[in-house]
Amino acid sequence: MREPEKGDVEWVAQAEGGIEFYQPDAEKTEIPLIKDVLDANKKKLLKEFTLTFNKLDQVFGVDLKTGEFIFNKSLKIDLAPEVPKCNLRLIYYLRHRGRSNFFSFTETKFNLYRYLLGWQTTCDGRNIQRFLAIDPETGKTELMSKR
Repeated sequence: MREPEKGDVEWVAQAEGGIEFYQPDAEKTEIPLIKDVLDANKKKLLKEFTLTFNKLDQVFGVDLKTGEFIFNKSLKIDLAPEVPKCNLRLIYYLRHRGRSNFFSFTETKFNLYRYLLGWQTTCDGRNIQRFLAIDPETGKTELMSKR
């Protein structure tokens, strides 16, 4: 599996007050970086975060006010109805797993890339997480959770 290239996946974050953050693009100069999104997330101002997989023509997102996951901009599903939705925080990163021979320094035998997108909350002293693991080549999605 190849590493996702620039332009394969783009993110958009929506915050309180109608503020939108777009993935940085070298051609656009007034676009905030992911640091601004993380700052808004810490201040609990982030409302929604979406990933667009351009080659697949698919969109996945998370509503950080309701905990619903968004599929192709229109379908919203609460995949954790039993969990109280208080102070949801964004989970978003690209996970890379690979295996290589350390002693011979040969190339990695396999590469596995997954975008993780979801939310976490702390309720009654417990950290609860729900997120999607999305394959950037096929769009195959797996719901994951941690308590």
